[in-house]
Amino acid sequence: MTARALLVQQHGKHSEAEALLAEAAGRWERFEVPWEQAQALLEQGRCLLALGRPTEAGEPLRAARDIFASLGANPVLTEADRLLAQATALTA
Repeated sequence: MTARALLVQQHGKHSEAEALLAEAAGRWERFEVPWEQAQALLEQGRCLLALGRPTEAGEPLRAARDIFASLGANPVLTEADRLLAQATALTA
């Protein structure tokens, strides 16, 4: 699911990718795989930003950030912070 979503995203089909990533994040959560869940949420947020929906992007980006922080994943945490700041700036 995640791989398919990322391929769709790379082809610029952000709306379709966003839906697939939301579904993938839910599945990873049920499987209790936080790293993959956070990655899917991060990319979902990125798609929502690409679609011009920064208010909606905040929720998955914050959730991804929280997971990355709990895992001590500092490099990707920086990326989550950057995207969250972008979403926040666009909604102001």
